[in-house]
Amino acid sequence: MLKIYACDISRKLTEVENDSSHQFISPQRIKKMKRMKFLEDRLRSMHAELLLRFALVRDFGYHNDNIHLSTSSSGKPVLADQDMLHFNLSHSGSWVFCAISDQAVGVDIEKISEGDNGFMEMILHPAEILWLQESQEQEKNTNYYKLWCLKEAYGKFLGVGLNYDLQKTRCEVQDGIWSLAPQHEADLGPCHSSVRTFTTGYIIAVCSVRKIPSDIHKIQPEELVNALRKASR
Repeated sequence: MLKIYACDISRKLTEVENDSSHQFISPQRIKKMKRMKFLEDRLRSMHAELLLRFALVRDFGYHNDNIHLSTSSSGKPVLADQDMLHFNLSHSGSWVFCAISDQAVGVDIEKISEGDNGFMEMILHPAEILWLQESQEQEKNTNYYKLWCLKEAYGKFLGVGLNYDLQKTRCEVQDGIWSLAPQHEADLGPCHSSVRTFTTGYIIAVCSVRKIPSDIHKIQPEELVNALRKASR
């Protein structure tokens, strides 16, 4: 089982909605948000946890008061006191993503920026660099982001972030199907990979033991708060 959720936060919550949202998220998240300099970062962080809680309440039978978040020994966010469900969060630009599965999962979304590939030789496999060099000029930057996004998602799948050998892990695509080699941490099971353009200017990558569904559940920001408020009555 694997479900993927997305929330477009370009339609900002009102100040009242924003303030009332804090009652539904963890004190740790609020503390983390207070350390963030920019409002946009605080909003993305808040919506990420709201989206997770919304999904757990609506689709997995949780009560919001019983959702407790913790971190693994490697620092990956996890649900405390249980190992039946795995989740992963990502946000960039105006989009927030959440993936929930009964097996290991990693998700990453990136807003494409021009001229942001100056570090490619430090993070890409030689075969990946060659693939970029052979790409059509107008596709090079997007293809770079596809590689970077998949490497991020894979590190989150492993639970190590970017603390693995990026250069020795090769991402490749054949007939539209993405794969990674060599795969690490075999005890997690085989890793299915997906990279796609989600909407104009954004790339999303998912790595999961489970096969990756094509459908993504799109949720509006006001739905998050309304559903959690209703569930709390």
